Amino acid sequence: MKHSTQLRKFILPVLLALMSTASIHCSGGSGVASKVDVSVVPERPVVIDTDFTLRIEDGDGDPDTFQTEEITAPWFPFSYTVKNNSSEYITIVNFKFTVTGRKGTESTSTTSELSLDDLGTNVTYLEEIGPGRSASRFTDVTWYIHTLPANVDNFSYKVKVEVQGWVGKATDPKERFDKELTFTTQ
Repeated sequence: MKHSTQLRKFILPVLLALMSTASIHCSGGSGVASKVDVSVVPERPVVIDTDFTLRIEDGDGDPDTFQTEEITAPWFPFSYTVKNNSSEYITIVNFKFTVTGRKGTESTSTTSELSLDDLGTNVTYLEEIGPGRSASRFTDVTWYIHTLPANVDNFSYKVKVEVQGWVGKATDPKERFDKELTFTTQ
């Protein structure tokens, strides 16, 4: 009985220390990220296999002056929704895409990110989202994810999206915010 009491005196503090360390680790960025819902619009984008020229308004109000960007096939449209269910502000800076296609047993990937330059001057982040709020700043923008792997069996690409940013307001980063999601195209 004496041996059991001494063992309990030793093990209990060790277990408590381990549990408190684990809870500190879990309350970091992954804790906030787990309370943020990110979704792709459309849920399963359709891949298009033709190039086109995108007309980009230059913001001067004159419909006859604009810039263009060549969208190279294959490509798919992308928009997003973000709902912050946490008690913290979050700032979304960008989305990074890894698009993987298959040719036989081999896979090939390309990476890209959204171009904030397309949104105008001095845009350094996509969204600052308060607790319980949803993204609204650029959710009406359609992005074109293009120059995907072209020599593949079909257009069912696997897409990994890394949502990058930080916990905190745009001017007050507290810790890194990382969230990943995956989807397939059609």
